[in-house]
Amino acid sequence: MKMNGKSIRVVWGFKFILIVCLGIAATASAQETSQWANALIEGTWRTNVTPINCQTGTPVAPAFPGILTFSQGGTLSGTSATVSSAYGVWSKGHGRRLYTFAFTNLRYDASGVLVGSQVVRQTASMSGNDQFTSSGTVQFFDLAGNLVGNGCAASTGARFE
Repeated sequence: MKMNGKSIRVVWGFKFILIVCLGIAATASAQETSQWANALIEGTWRTNVTPINCQTGTPVAPAFPGILTFSQGGTLSGTSATVSSAYGVWSKGHGRRLYTFAFTNLRYDASGVLVGSQVVRQTASMSGNDQFTSSGTVQFFDLAGNLVGNGCAASTGARFE
């Protein structure tokens, strides 16, 4: 079958439109995936933290409430019933809904005297867009920066809106 000039232009026109549409769809999908992957944990979360035995996972102290804010760019800040302020970082983990975060804060004794600091490192797994669970380690340091203790903790988080 021989095609005339008009038919060739129509075929090439359809091919061009198809290529443009596929390109737009791919770009939109990539942007949506990128935004979703980076922004899902961003925001403020009410947390419930439970100190646990590192080997068995059983609670070793009562759970306590906290608040974490995951900011755009990978920083975080927070507070809890046991910590006046915490500062740290977060990043996307290996997996669609996995994140890692770490923060540090100062520690005080019962009379308000500074006794050291602590570092918390957690891996969080999102369940839906408004819930997460996490678990990880806690390290305690004296004023000279010497490790004086460690432990583990698990937490749940619910997005604050």
